[in-house]
Amino acid sequence: MVKYSTLDRTFSALSDPTRREILERLARGPATISELAVPFEITLPGLMKHVRILEDAQLVTTEKQDAPASAGSGPSTWTTRPSGSRATGTGGRAGSTGSRATWTRREAERTAVSHDLKLERLFDAAPAVVFDAFTDPDAQKGLYADAPDWIVEAECDLRAGGRWSVAFGPPGSTPARETNLFQVVDRPRRLVYSSTMTMPDGSSLDTDMQVTFEEDNGGTRMTIVQRGFPTAQARDGFADGWPSILDGLGRVVAASAARVMGRS
Repeated sequence: MVKYSTLDRTFSALSDPTRREILERLARGPATISELAVPFEITLPGLMKHVRILEDAQLVTTEKQDAPASAGSGPSTWTTRPSGSRATGTGGRAGSTGSRATWTRREAERTAVSHDLKLERLFDAAPAVVFDAFTDPDAQKGLYADAPDWIVEAECDLRAGGRWSVAFGPPGSTPARETNLFQVVDRPRRLVYSSTMTMPDGSSLDTDMQVTFEEDNGGTRMTIVQRGFPTAQARDGFADGWPSILDGLGRVVAASAARVMGRS
């Protein structure tokens, strides 16, 4: 679950297979723009356009490095690296396009594994109450709406093999859609499901989800583990969206718990 307003640009950048291959290539070490362009059989301006899109999505950053005087008349160098990673020196290279894309060793190692996201939240209610609120289609209308006029449509077939879908967005626009397929439904302890987030522009991202509900001092500790993010930036975009979802869930849980207390 995530609100799409902060993720449009990232999803759009990652939706193109050429840009995903560029990121995979950079994970193996530095490359000039000319070197990056070779396997794709596209022009250098075309390759530069892909790099600029990745930069606009804050998946990479680019900076100019002039060749030192002692290097003669070598061209200026542009260093491109993942956003937030440490800069590495590249130097100039005569006879090649003066753009060098770089990922640090730490980033390269991290891309070999999934960028996982883990969140925990405590709720003052029994696990069954939290579990039911989390999977209630009617509750999704409050969890996903960024504004009172947003349209949210949700359906949930709560069983192994069942589908859980939520479409959401402002009126008059193409909605974002989250489609989940349940693998394990163990009420009120655990959910395991695959999740596909499809953005309004058609780009999508697949992740694997595990959500547990554990009794904790009379309340519930809810733990969410989301795996399969291709980059740390995509993971962090989801991390930014989850708190408001969980805040909304807290309000639903409190209302549900109050109704249960009223009947007892």
